[in-house]
Amino acid sequence: MRVNGIIFDLDGTLVDTIEDISAAANLMLCNHGYPVHSIDEYLNWIGNGAARLIELAVPSNLKGQSLDILVNEFKSNYSRNLNNKTNVYKGIPQLLDCLEQMTLAVSILSNKPHQLTKEVVKCYLSRWKFSFVYGQRDGIPKKPDPAAALKMAEEMGIRAEQILFVGDSKNDILTARAGGFIPVGVLWGYGKEIEILEVGADYIIHDPPELLGLLKN
Repeated sequence: MRVNGIIFDLDGTLVDTIEDISAAANLMLCNHGYPVHSIDEYLNWIGNGAARLIELAVPSNLKGQSLDILVNEFKSNYSRNLNNKTNVYKGIPQLLDCLEQMTLAVSILSNKPHQLTKEVVKCYLSRWKFSFVYGQRDGIPKKPDPAAALKMAEEMGIRAEQILFVGDSKNDILTARAGGFIPVGVLWGYGKEIEILEVGADYIIHDPPELLGLLKN
């Protein structure tokens, strides 16, 4: 296996953001008198972008412009409070240090809105240099559509089959398979092992150092 680059997912892969995300969503819900939800419920909803998260969190009769207003309120809440309880996963700093020493091209691709993705990376991962950092952008389909990942690979100057696509959710694995990347599922995040295996992960790793083992092999 020849690997020249890595594309990481963000939430549930590099950083544990669920408490700040759920708090921002629940604050929005409280402000409008809607029922709030548990972290476990948000864990089932995360990974498909902010709009889908809020669509699932609010009463089902809210659509269109009313929903858009709530999504924007959630984004504003989250931007102001994204550094309260978020943490970089154990072992990730050491992994990123090693990857820098190996001079591999490393990028981040998230379904989180692009500006919020950049803010989280700046807050928690600024000591490392990433080739590209992209969140969800207008006009570009979200994962599991491979378009954004393939565009990122093109910008990295590396063929998809030479890039590990590393994430904790089935959307990450589906993206990797659809784009011809090497799909690697991680088990320290929010996804379930059975879901990751069912959609075709080539490799499953239980902690960050295992990724270095894959690269050495």
